[in-house]
Amino acid sequence: MDDKTLLERAAKAAGYASFDWLSADHWMNVYTHEGRQSAWNPITDDGDALRLAVKLRINIEHGQYSVRAWTDDAAPVMVDETVFTPDESQRQFAMREAITRAAAAIGSAPCPQPCNPAIGGE
Repeated sequence: MDDKTLLERAAKAAGYASFDWLSADHWMNVYTHEGRQSAWNPITDDGDALRLAVKLRINIEHGQYSVRAWTDDAAPVMVDETVFTPDESQRQFAMREAITRAAAAIGSAPCPQPCNPAIGGE
């Protein structure tokens, strides 16, 4: 899955009202239901990734050579994504990637009715 698709599905899971892709910058503009706009990319931004994990109740677990992002029954959809890292220098990237992949899996899953994929419903 390319970054564009990954980010679109993660934005859907996060409950953003709409979004558009800034391909030159590899960021998305995301818009809340109140019309607020911000640049967003949880693959490259630690803060965006952490807020996404909190909003969707994504758990993070570190192994010796991996980072796992998973949900349990407190989340809207159960997912389990693991990203392997060859060394410590790549651990932050692996964590952001695992969180974004888990969010994308939530965003692409069928949602029971009434559908509110974003927990907390901002």
